[in-house]
Amino acid sequence: AIREAAETVRRSRRLVELRSDLEIDLPIERTRVEFGRADRAAVDELMRTLGFHRLREEFSRLLGGDSGDESSGESVGGAASARTAEPGMLFDTGTDADHEKAVFTPGTIVVREEAALAALVERCREAIEGGRPIAFDLETTGLVPRRAAICGASLALDDDEGFYLPMRSPAPETHLDPQRVLDGLAPLWSDARTILLGHNLRFDLVALRSAGIRFAGRVIDTMIESHLLAPVGAGHGLKDVAERVLGICPRRLESLIGARRGEQRSFSEVPIDEAAPYAVQDAVLARRLHGRFADRIEEAGQTALCRDVEFPLVGILAGLEFEGIRVDPTELDRQREVLERDLERLRREIVDAAPASFSPDSPKQLAAILFNPSDGDPPGLGLRPIRRGKTGPSTDSETLARLEADPEIET
Repeated sequence: AIREAAETVRRSRRLVELRSDLEIDLPIERTRVEFGRADRAAVDELMRTLGFHRLREEFSRLLGGDSGDESSGESVGGAASARTAEPGMLFDTGTDADHEKAVFTPGTIVVREEAALAALVERCREAIEGGRPIAFDLETTGLVPRRAAICGASLALDDDEGFYLPMRSPAPETHLDPQRVLDGLAPLWSDARTILLGHNLRFDLVALRSAGIRFAGRVIDTMIESHLLAPVGAGHGLKDVAERVLGICPRRLESLIGARRGEQRSFSEVPIDEAAPYAVQDAVLARRLHGRFADRIEEAGQTALCRDVEFPLVGILAGLEFEGIRVDPTELDRQREVLERDLERLRREIVDAAPASFSPDSPKQLAAILFNPSDGDPPGLGLRPIRRGKTGPSTDSETLARLEADPEIET
């Protein structure tokens, strides 16, 4: 095959090879970039359109300031862009480009005793009565919520501090046991008025179901909000979104459990004084992100989409993931046998109708049967190719459908 395509190989090599023998009248001095004269708004807008979020920050720092409208306090592509963006359009969700990222450490209160748990539940009830969301996040022993055990729960009622309820730790004698904590929180989750706020809440709802708690309230999911505001481009994990949007540096899970697979420890082995601020951080970050996203969701005309479709779907998907799918192996075997018989019958009919024996599973042999002339080797039907690929006439489903619809071709 290489010998047959030798000239194509040589041509491809010439196309990618850098030329070093050209005479270029371009002194090196003329290539200097004077950043002070750059059209900052145009460059920033191009990076925004292409989704180069981190590069925008680097460019802004290189120029020594915000690349957007200095009077607005927002970078280009932030709130100003959101007001003119169509739903689903990519735009930056509002990073403060000139904001140096600082390590984020929220205020943390560890709930270890019955009295503290009761007081926290009462504060949450007041939030529910007032229609205010409760930011929520779970820490578990693994990434599969159906099988993972809950190590702790974090709740935040404001943007600066939160509560951590340890359930599994290296020092279980210093806090309440898991069932006592879950029983204490259960009335909150069974209240249909409760609004849970979090990032990727589907995971948490499945973990709660696995622990015997079915959540009956409503959810606000900042991962969904991030997807709606910037559907393509950078990732939507909580830490990445918080760093990009809030301009802060959250602590990463790997710093607690280790980064190397096979050598990581369980979150239940992390000391409480390390686990608590990390867990609370996630709940507080969700509150802050929602504060940034809510107005932009409304400006983009997506409030009803979130409220009526996307957020309710979180609970439905969590239920589907928890319940799974009931499978009847006997029925599946019966259907497989029927399909195999039908497939073999169709295969025989196709081969019998062809001018020569061939394998219908081979695109190359199928192309020969369809497009070779009747006196070819092997003989074919002599059809006119509609599309060609790198290896010859195309036999994909679209091409075959167009062939079948061609009035010049008899069935």
